[in-house]
Amino acid sequence: MLVAAACGGGGSSSPTSPGGTTTPANTTVASVAITGSANSVAIGASVQLSAAAQNSAGTAVSATFGWSSSNNAVATVGAATGLVTGVAIGSATITATAGGISSTRAMTVTAAVPPPASAQVDMPGTSFQPSLVTIAQGGTITWVFTAVNHSVFFGTGSGAQDIAVTTNASVARTFNTKGTFAMNCGVHAGMSGTITVQ
Repeated sequence: MLVAAACGGGGSSSPTSPGGTTTPANTTVASVAITGSANSVAIGASVQLSAAAQNSAGTAVSATFGWSSSNNAVATVGAATGLVTGVAIGSATITATAGGISSTRAMTVTAAVPPPASAQVDMPGTSFQPSLVTIAQGGTITWVFTAVNHSVFFGTGSGAQDIAVTTNASVARTFNTKGTFAMNCGVHAGMSGTITVQ
């Protein structure tokens, strides 16, 4: 008599996907796009560009981008950062590359924006607002004092007369010397800021 026996206790395996095979992730870069809306930058200013990569299925994939400029005399770009800086008026093409695939962005460099001829600094509490002020050479800054006592002392070489303790008034000073100068309140420790005269 023939007896059929089943063997138990042996090892077994389960397919990881239908058909028993695993499809490897498609991480090959098929397209690159430069993101962000910036297409111009002023001389001396910088704008940040970013890039994104997709595979052939249109799925985003991780990639390391290299950046280059077609004309470094007009605009430079950080090779690993995508930070574009204007150098001279003109046009340059910025390229982002990953996995041998590239994307480009035309950038126009415009004239530098001149600093303002006047500015106002408010002192609502125990801080200068704004604490960083840029002004043109020969320009005037007006400090607006409230009921709180303040004084304003400037860095050496500014050429501007310090402002004694004042309340409820507006006091202006003209800066004829280019440079970067401190502004500090002599009444409140730590109340400070910076003036840049261009």
